[in-house]
Amino acid sequence: MVTLLILLVTPAQAVSDECGEGLCPVVEDLNLVLASTPSTAEAGEAEEEELLPASRTGQKVYDANLERVQEAQYKVTDVQYWSLYSFYQNWLENQARYEEVGKAAQVPPELVAALHWRESHGDFDTYLHQGDPLGQPAVNHPTDIPVFSLWEEAAVHALGLQQHWLEDLNIDSTTADPVALASFAEIYNGLGYHNSGLTSPYVFSGTDRYTTGKFVSDGRYKRNVQDEQVGVMTLLQYLSDMAVLGETGDPISEATPILQKGDQTNGVEALQQLLIDQGYLSGSADGDFGSRTKRAVKDLQETEGLEVDGIAGPQTWEALLRDEAVEAED
Repeated sequence: MVTLLILLVTPAQAVSDECGEGLCPVVEDLNLVLASTPSTAEAGEAEEEELLPASRTGQKVYDANLERVQEAQYKVTDVQYWSLYSFYQNWLENQARYEEVGKAAQVPPELVAALHWRESHGDFDTYLHQGDPLGQPAVNHPTDIPVFSLWEEAAVHALGLQQHWLEDLNIDSTTADPVALASFAEIYNGLGYHNSGLTSPYVFSGTDRYTTGKFVSDGRYKRNVQDEQVGVMTLLQYLSDMAVLGETGDPISEATPILQKGDQTNGVEALQQLLIDQGYLSGSADGDFGSRTKRAVKDLQETEGLEVDGIAGPQTWEALLRDEAVEAED
C-alpha cells in the first residue's frame, strides 16, 4: 500500500452558502502535508540522492511538483467527492486486478488504479493508454499500439511504454514517494502543462494547487475552463486516507448532503447524473430537484429495499455509489 505520509484530519462537510456554483468544496480539511519528502536541497546523503531523477527533464518535473505536493490540500467539489468515493469502491472491488498489473509493470497498484480512473473512470473495457475502447484500433494518442482485448495486457503495455520514466523516477511496485508518483502521472499525461509553467489538473485537480485552465485538445489551452475530473494525486491521497480510516470513517454520512424536491444545487446535479447513469432518470442533469428526480429516487429506493420517501439521504447515496462501482467493474 502506498503511504503518502499525511497529516490526517477526519473528513467533514464544509459547505458554505457563499460558494460559487459548481465550485463548492465539501472536503477541504484534509491536509496533504508530507512530513519527510526529500527536497533537492536536502539530498546530500547518498540514499536520498539515489531517489532523485537522473535526467534533466525528470529533475525539472520533480522539482516543480515538490512544493505542490508538500503544500496541497483537498479542495473538491461535491461532484468530485462522489467520484472519489466511487473510485474507492472500484479499488475495493478490483484491487487484485490492479495488483496483477502493478506487479507485472513494476508500478504501485494504487497508481495503476488512479491512472485508470483518470483515463476512463475505471472502465475495464478501455485502454489504459488513453481510454479508447478495447478490441479496436486506438483513435486518440497514442494510436500506434497493438489491438488488445484484455485490459490487463493493454495496461501492462501502456505502462511499459513509460519504462524509461519509471526508471528515471526510481519507481517500482513499492514506491511511496508522492513527488515521484505525481511527476510520473504528469509525464504519463504529457508535459504540456509543465512546459507552459502551469499546474497539471491531471495530477492536482481536487486540491488547492489547481484552480482553472485546461488543454481542451492537443495544443489548445483555455484558461477559464475547469477540469472537473479528480487528479491522480487526489485519488491516491483519498485511497491512503481511507486505508487509515477503515471502518471508523463513514464519508457517506459525514459528507453527503440530504437532498429533496425543491433543492437546486450542484449536489442535485451529481445525484441526477448518477441516477441517469444507472437508468433511473432520463434526460440531462440540470441541478433542479423536481418531480421527475423525486420519482427516480423513489424507484431506486424501492429497488434497493430502502424507505421510499423520495429524499436522497445517506442510505440512498450509499446505494447509488455502490451500484456505480459495480457498473464500473462490469
